[in-house]
Amino acid sequence: MNPQPATLRRTNARRTAVFGLTGLLVLSLSTPLQAQSHKKSVGGYTLRSSVAPTTAVAESALANYGIEPAPRRALLDVVVLKNKKQGVGPTVLADVEAHVRTLAGMKRTIDLRSASANGRTSYVGVFEHADGEVLDFKIVAVPEGTDKKIVLRYQDKMRP
Repeated sequence: MNPQPATLRRTNARRTAVFGLTGLLVLSLSTPLQAQSHKKSVGGYTLRSSVAPTTAVAESALANYGIEPAPRRALLDVVVLKNKKQGVGPTVLADVEAHVRTLAGMKRTIDLRSASANGRTSYVGVFEHADGEVLDFKIVAVPEGTDKKIVLRYQDKMRP
């Protein structure tokens, strides 16, 4: 039994949905292995990105996106949000690209595809990695109808 009041649980679930993947994919990430969200705001927009092991995501949710879980496969999720004065704004369409580099300097592009559910758009990609590998991510997004380029860089340690 969850000791939190029902209202608090619903509020927390909404917050998780805003920052994670769309639909069932969002809910499946609310495990102890939940991905850490990285973000950068530029000119009225916020770019958020997170990485999660595919083994931490419900297989039924992965199947909706045609993704097979594997111990050395991770899921990259990217959303672009329109900033509001209070709270999180809606997602917006954007041109998004993702690149990853190993500490040894090997670079790869992560192919992204858009996924929409409940009026929100997310950009999802899958990539292979070694256990414990530390990767540098570079996510570039240009929100539709603007020339504002948002560049987000972060480092993440991969886990099975």
